[in-house]
Amino acid sequence: MRASSGLATRGVVLLSALALACSSSTSAGSTPRDDAAASDALSNQDAATSQADAPGGDAGDAAAAAMDAAADGGSVGTPDGGSDATMGPGADAEADAEASSPTEPGDAQADAEDAACVPSCPGVCGDDGCGGSCGVCNAPPPPVCISATTLQTSASGSCSAGACAYTASTSACPNGCAQGACTTAGAPVTLASGQNTPQSIAVSGADLYWADTTWGGDAKAGVWHASTSGAGAATIAADPYNPVSLAVDATYLYWLSEQGYVWQVARPVAAPQKLATQAVAEAAIAVANNVAYWVANDENVYSMAPGASAPTIAATGAPVGVVAAATSTSAFWFASSDGQQTTICSMPLGGGALTCHTAEANMPVNGMAISGSTLYWLDFASGDLDGRLLASPLATPAAFAVLATALYAPTGVATDGVDLVWTEMGPPSAKAGSVKKMPIQGGAITAIASAQNSPAGLAIDASSVYWTNTGSFSGGVYQGDGAVLKAPR
Repeated sequence: MRASSGLATRGVVLLSALALACSSSTSAGSTPRDDAAASDALSNQDAATSQADAPGGDAGDAAAAAMDAAADGGSVGTPDGGSDATMGPGADAEADAEASSPTEPGDAQADAEDAACVPSCPGVCGDDGCGGSCGVCNAPPPPVCISATTLQTSASGSCSAGACAYTASTSACPNGCAQGACTTAGAPVTLASGQNTPQSIAVSGADLYWADTTWGGDAKAGVWHASTSGAGAATIAADPYNPVSLAVDATYLYWLSEQGYVWQVARPVAAPQKLATQAVAEAAIAVANNVAYWVANDENVYSMAPGASAPTIAATGAPVGVVAAATSTSAFWFASSDGQQTTICSMPLGGGALTCHTAEANMPVNGMAISGSTLYWLDFASGDLDGRLLASPLATPAAFAVLATALYAPTGVATDGVDLVWTEMGPPSAKAGSVKKMPIQGGAITAIASAQNSPAGLAIDASSVYWTNTGSFSGGVYQGDGAVLKAPR
């Protein structure tokens, strides 16, 4: 049965293929493509017959394949129909040869060069030699204050020999320059932060100095220096004995340590020199004509000139408990309070007898300043809202006049003959301290800064006020948030 079925199928396929070939020939005329199609049809018929005769072959599939090939003018197994008949028997071989042939010589050379290129950067910018970049010059230096009133900025730069070059320009800051920015009129600027308990402060020319005291061996304990713009703030002398009072002249900076040492540094910054250790000093020092003056607990007034090997006793019989000091053109002045009585004394520059005046019972003096023939001083009072600013003639310092009242714990005062400027610590832990001023001849009080964190030390120059905020005090410990600030006058 299987053989009869195969012969019948073979006959059908043969007749169909011949009919298709003849039809193709008579309808379009005899061409090479038609001849090839007829030949392919016969070949496909034979292939179909062979498949049908083969054991297990599928006669229907073979016949369908032969008929499709004859209709398309192609061959069995050619996906693109008539492409093989059109291109000829060698077309597939040629295409395969082209696909598998190696790349052109020029392409191979370019690939080899790309693989061999190793980027090389001679600096931070420019070409790396392989078509890439070593970097661009788009990171100019940050703005910097080159003086107290001048700001320097830099624009995007250019690359030369692997290095970036930036063009700098300057602009004037009418209200002062600090920390790389012009100061807004009236706004305080922080020159140094993270201090422990900064107290005394002094300014001269472009140099600003302050004393940061501490307990527990904090590394910040010592004397600091910065420009008046705040640039370059750094410790110039680590003083584990706690510096408490500074004084400065055109040549030297002086300070007293809490344990009684007296130090001197050549300006602007040099190695500190210990001037005295044998006399335990009080808490105030002043300088005039390059000579430093201070009072010691042995009730002597000492002076020391630069280059001297030891201090000189300039006066004897000084009261203890000195809390403030200043110099006029002719005398060294200081005030002392023993908890019951306040005394104001003077001594001629160069030494001589002391002249002392009893001021008022239990009036702790927390700052002194001199202008012309007048002495200005602060009465700390109880440390509440009962402090006063006082003025008296140098000839009769006990005969004082009250210039301002209701000052909240006033601590420092300074004058340049035009304004009186002072600090008030305010309520403890409330950050309600202030810096204020008034004309030296009297008049309205103006707040320079408010909401300050316990301001203490104070210094002024022709354009600005500088002060220290001692910071927060909690649990018997200062919290390390002290600061040095500046504001235009």
